[in-house]
Amino acid sequence: MRALLPTVALLAAACTTTFAEPRYQLSPYVAVHRLRGDAGAATPGVGGGPATANAEQPLSRFGQGDRDDDLSWRFDVGDGFAGVRVDWYRLGLDGEGGSPLDGGYGAFAAGDVATMRARMDEFRVGYVESVATTRVQLRDRPLVLRAGAGGVFASRDLSLTARRATDGATERSSFDGENLYAALRLGARWRDFALDAEYAFSPCLAIGGDVDGLLHDLELRAAWTLPYYDVTLFAGWRLATIDASAGGGRSADLTLDGWLLGVSVSL
Repeated sequence: MRALLPTVALLAAACTTTFAEPRYQLSPYVAVHRLRGDAGAATPGVGGGPATANAEQPLSRFGQGDRDDDLSWRFDVGDGFAGVRVDWYRLGLDGEGGSPLDGGYGAFAAGDVATMRARMDEFRVGYVESVATTRVQLRDRPLVLRAGAGGVFASRDLSLTARRATDGATERSSFDGENLYAALRLGARWRDFALDAEYAFSPCLAIGGDVDGLLHDLELRAAWTLPYYDVTLFAGWRLATIDASAGGGRSADLTLDGWLLGVSVSL
């Protein structure tokens, strides 16, 4: 229910924008990503005693850092630049070849070797309105430069599951959260080619859950529309930060980055 209200508000704002002929685009894409950063978990107290706080461990010690790919989906309604965007982003990364921990992590002790599995479902809905447009000539063809501003609502469900190599014991940390971002989008269109850059930031605008702090999300994208077809091929790159803390002294300070490869089909 918490996730529904911001979504409805953004969609209602989008209805006030008049597009002569709105475009509806569905975009499946593959994200070739990796997860870096640090994670921590307090060691439970003996006999019900107080837990012992531990310093965060680099994810590289759990075998994280290599890239893997996952299928995600995006849906846009607008004029090809401004409008409403809904994004369902999935992440699944399995760490391999962990190295000895240099401190405690939950029930794991310094020197233990463990690998970590990361899973995340991220749902984003945003609205960007065009605020400035400039047209210039490039090789006798119009080059359209646009700037837009708006907001993004993001909801995440992230889990980090560490498994000890010696006995298979696990330590699982779960983080969920809903955050609001301010967004700035820049775009250039020339013939059948387009370049877009979008930067969103959340200055501690957490609606609820475990994800909070100053969050950044940057996406760059280059696209080519096939002549005479309503099909667009695109490639991009995304960088996002996730800062979370939950009960049991569990925390994560993460950076997600990866390449995006996909196709957009007009409906």
